[in-house]
Amino acid sequence: MEGARAVGVHVPGMRAPLPAKVEYVNDDEDYAFLRVAGHFTNVAALPPPDAILRVRTPVFAIGYPLDVKRMDPQSSRGVVSGKRRDGRLQLDMTVNPGNSGGPVIDEDELLHGIIVTRSDVKAGAMGLAGAVPSSIFRAKLEELAAVETPDVAELQRESAEKLASMVSLLASEGVGVFRGSLEISTEQTQMNQRVRRFAKEMPDSADAQLIAASYFWNRHMIRRAKKEDGQELLAQAERHAKRAAELDPSLVEDSPFLKHVLENAEEKPAASANEIPESSSPRGKFFLHLGGGFGSFEWKSKSVDGVRLNSSFIPLEAMIGGGPEGWVFGGQLSYARDSSTSYRFDSAEGSGWAVVTRVEGFVRWYPARELGFHVGARLGIFGLTADLGRPLRYPSEDGWYETDTYSSSGFSTALAGGYDLPLGGPWALGMAVSVSYLYGFDEQDAGAGVLPSFSLGLVYH
Repeated sequence: MEGARAVGVHVPGMRAPLPAKVEYVNDDEDYAFLRVAGHFTNVAALPPPDAILRVRTPVFAIGYPLDVKRMDPQSSRGVVSGKRRDGRLQLDMTVNPGNSGGPVIDEDELLHGIIVTRSDVKAGAMGLAGAVPSSIFRAKLEELAAVETPDVAELQRESAEKLASMVSLLASEGVGVFRGSLEISTEQTQMNQRVRRFAKEMPDSADAQLIAASYFWNRHMIRRAKKEDGQELLAQAERHAKRAAELDPSLVEDSPFLKHVLENAEEKPAASANEIPESSSPRGKFFLHLGGGFGSFEWKSKSVDGVRLNSSFIPLEAMIGGGPEGWVFGGQLSYARDSSTSYRFDSAEGSGWAVVTRVEGFVRWYPARELGFHVGARLGIFGLTADLGRPLRYPSEDGWYETDTYSSSGFSTALAGGYDLPLGGPWALGMAVSVSYLYGFDEQDAGAGVLPSFSLGLVYH
């Protein structure tokens, strides 16, 4: 704890961690005191100074064994089995990682000690724990409690609360690394976004930038251990590390981690050490989508009022594309066969089927690095051909015009949006919704139509 610049404390019953400051560290006895922002009414009191904790007295160790992410503390029961030569209490109880630093209370909920050691199984000891008795730390604790330091006001600032949340998030990440349970998931994506948001809200806090650098460095090391691409996470860690060093140059010497990251960044070629801006997007993506939709056209004659061609289309769409970072480029081929085409003018009419083909280029933009949300636009050309099934007669400037086929061409535009749902590893399920607007013309007619569509596909990134 000594030298900690930001500390977050989870208190049962409170949703967010509270900012705290290390007030005292006793290396010999292996315990520390923290000053926590807030006012508490439900606390464990110290026993009277002359109280004696006798052998065989029942006691309880409170803590978070094996899972420091739990919000409700657990209790382990035991008895006082003796007193060691160094003054520590020897307790006949089993404690686990997560109990260290926790209180030892009696049946009256009085604080008699702090857990500092547990059994060394390799040495043949089982079911024993060591605690620093209240008689050793009472004087220092009462001294600190009687002093209202300026640090209290500092801990109550909004920036301190944000730092506490970041520290808590990083500690939670450490547990995941220990268990090897971190995978690409929606939860991981949300955590990454939270860290970026915290760091962005505190651009002038060296501590915030250092914590963000640590977080993304851990993520990078996980990807590296799994032989996956984590360069964008490494670049983020380096960017935050550089910002922390700019805000507080002393950190370079005080933090071995920061010094290592900066040295690693300097050793890389310039091309691979490019900084990634805060609004940067995901690394390269490649995808193939298939989909369909429904729409309608309305055509009007250029020469004679009242001549119309109404058509409905059901397109089949195939899209393929890819690109670096958040910008993805590609092409789309659409094929539509209409099953309910009708052409009419006064008493002249015809029916049959039509085919519309579109070739479009498109661009997508992913606004955030880990999120799969995207927006896009397309621009292209299309061609329409129709087999009317029977001759169609309609008037024109040169008299009656009769045909059993029809063709046209024009331009198309589209707006699209969607989401890539992670499937694990580099794969995702891509979903997109688009609305296309087509404008076509030939020597006789001009018309326009709207074609909404939906597509699904595989995305590799």
